[in-house]
Amino acid sequence: MSTKQQIYNTKLSSTRVIEGLLTEPNEFIFDNTSGPVKANTRYSIYYTDDMKEIYMTGLFSTKKSKIIRRLKNQTTFKQYIDIKKPIRTPYPQSFIPKPTDEDYKFGSINRYFVQKSNDKTQPVFEVSKQTFRTKNNLYDYIKLNWLISGLKTEVGRSNLITTLNADDPFPGISVLLFPLQYWKPSIGSKDDIENKLNRLKK
Repeated sequence: MSTKQQIYNTKLSSTRVIEGLLTEPNEFIFDNTSGPVKANTRYSIYYTDDMKEIYMTGLFSTKKSKIIRRLKNQTTFKQYIDIKKPIRTPYPQSFIPKPTDEDYKFGSINRYFVQKSNDKTQPVFEVSKQTFRTKNNLYDYIKLNWLISGLKTEVGRSNLITTLNADDPFPGISVLLFPLQYWKPSIGSKDDIENKLNRLKK
């Protein structure tokens, strides 16, 4: 990644910026050359969403900022980061379940969904069990027990009730889910025989 792109990404991902500070003698060096930064040079501190503290010359609006490294007068934030080394919880990623033969024998699977905590207009999406376990506090999480085998009418009714109950805390989940999603009739059942006959007619 070029230095120019790094500077752009840092400003874009910053969650907080302290602008208009002035350097002291021998306090900073330039990141790319290791040369000393003159005293009374204007600089800003950027705090990014991945818990980094980055220094740059100029203000946020400065087009030709340069990354600088601090040699002394470490901030309290930097001291805390060095001691604690907090691990940022990753953002949840979309997941598509793939029920196994054992799942169909058992009759149901657990499904996991998330939605932004502070914006219920954002879409609900499905995540893996592992993602559900390592929760990001920016999202709300819900687990649903989902029927995938059995009588078609009973499975459809049960999953519809599950979906409607979840739609209150997770607006939009009822649009996302189809009650017979992943359903397969039990081998030899009336529904299984009807499905086979329908396929023969096509």
